[in-house]
Parts: sequence; structure tokens; C-alpha cells
Amino acid sequence: MNPNDAFPRRNLPGDAEDWGRKVEDRIRNLEYGYVGQKTNLQSENRSSSSSLQELSRQIVQLNANQAALDAAIRAVPRTIQSTAQNAGFGLSSGWNTVVYTEITVPSGMTNCKLLVIGSGQVVTATTTQNVQTSYKVNVPNVGESPTAPGPWTTGYGDFRTVMTPSYSWSFGVTPGQTIRGEFQVAPNDSNAYPGNGNSYAVISLLATFSG
Repeated sequence: MNPNDAFPRRNLPGDAEDWGRKVEDRIRNLEYGYVGQKTNLQSENRSSSSSLQELSRQIVQLNANQAALDAAIRAVPRTIQSTAQNAGFGLSSGWNTVVYTEITVPSGMTNCKLLVIGSGQVVTATTTQNVQTSYKVNVPNVGESPTAPGPWTTGYGDFRTVMTPSYSWSFGVTPGQTIRGEFQVAPNDSNAYPGNGNSYAVISLLATFSG
């Protein structure tokens, strides 16, 4: 359809010429309108295509920026501390976990530097000849500190063994994982420490996470 097309010669009676001319003008106007709408639609399509391409480019850039931001956030170390204590406990044969505490790995973290510190004493009023103990801190599935002998003192009508274990580790982790630190004590004589109100133990975990 082209508004510039020439109409064939009208074969109408003389008094119908005006009518025929108006019909031709009406058709021509409709053709102009169609061509104009088609041109506008094509222009809008080109504009929409350009806008979609720009929008797609911006989305790709936004995703790249978000990924860079997430990586930067994960790279910032995050430190979490947890402490627990226990008192009045006794000791049986073998290694006794006298106190423990836990930390949960935060989202996005994959590395951990962990420091475990313990302090405490075990007290007995018995007359056993062997009040020696050994102590350590333990992190299940990670490792344990070297075992140390607990020095004991007397002079209060009882025997007191002071304990100060500490150790550090670096290891890989997964988000949501539970890290457990344990303060453990083993008596040489399983009857030496049945339980005393002056016995106590404290453990602290200091974990620094990064992505």
C-alpha cells in the first residue's frame, strides 16, 4: 500500500465525480495514516531494542558489581568470641571434659584462625598420695594441644592443681559448621578428685573468620 500510487481514471457520471474524488482522498488519507503508524512502530521497535540492550548491559554490570562486593565483604575478617565456665566437678578415670563452648561459622566464611584458652583448678581434700593431673584443650576434628602436667600446691587443708592450657589452629571451615572447644583434665588417680566446690574451669574461644 502506497499513498503515492495513482488511482485509475474514474469512469463515473459527471455528477458523481465529486463523490469519487472524496473516496480517493479518503483512501489516500488512510494510506498516509497507515504508513505513518508503520514508521512510528518501526522507530519504537528500534528504540525498545536499544533500551533492552542497555538494560541487559546494566544488569550484567550490576551482577559483576554485586559479586565484587560479596567478595570484598567475605575478605573482611570477622571475629567471634565464646566463653563458658563450670565449677564443683569431680574427675573420673581418663580424660574428663570439664567445660566446653561452641561457635558457629558465619555465612560466606571458609577459613578460621582459632585461639583456645583455658584456666582453672581442681581441688581435693582426700589424703591420696597421688594428686597429679594432666590437662589440655581439644577441638574435635581439628586437633588438641600438647598435654601438660598440672602443678599442685597444699597448705589449705587440701590439694590444689592449677591449670592454664592454650593453643591455636588455622583450618578450613564451611558456613553453619559448629566449632567446639573442650577443656580436658585427666587425674593420675581416679579416686583423687571426687568433687569439690572450689574446683572450677573456664574456657574461651576466639575465632577469626575470612572468606
